[in-house]
Order: sequence, then C-alpha cells, then structure tokens
Amino acid sequence: MISRWVVKAVGWLFRQPAPGVSGIQYTGVTPAACELLRAVDAGGVPGFVTNNLKQIARDNGVEVQIHWTPNEIVAAIRGKASDPARPLPPE
Repeated sequence: MISRWVVKAVGWLFRQPAPGVSGIQYTGVTPAACELLRAVDAGGVPGFVTNNLKQIARDNGVEVQIHWTPNEIVAAIRGKASDPARPLPPE
C-alpha cells in the first residue's frame, strides 16, 4: 500500500511537462507570470480569481478590475509577455 503511494509521489515529482510547453520562454514578465502562462498553455486555467493571481497581475503592471474572470486576467498578463518563438505582428 505505502509502496504504491511512494511510486505515485515520486512519479509526480519527476513528471514531464506537457509536450511542446516546456520550451516556451516568455519575456517581459516576472518568473511567476512565466510559470502561470506555461501552466495555462498546458491546459491549467485557474477556476476562480485568487489573491495570488491578482498579485501576479499587479507585479506585471496589470490593474485587475473587480469583474474580471481568471481568463481575462491571464489574457492581460499574456499581453504584457512576449514569446521570442512567436513572431511579433507587423506594425
């Protein structure tokens, strides 16, 4: 019983990131915002607005409006970030 739990715990600790997500490097935002964006890219959108999510937004110059959803906050943070692998739109 315990050995199964240990195997699961060790597997969780050393799990591999989703394919194609680990190499994305966002610039222009804090490391916490990079981690958030990579988690969202892997399919982990926050279910509700937390103080942590609001703090990450504030740390990256995003003023969170009281009516914003988690997706809107993430989109605003993503707007502050730039991914060197993604070409910028023409001006």
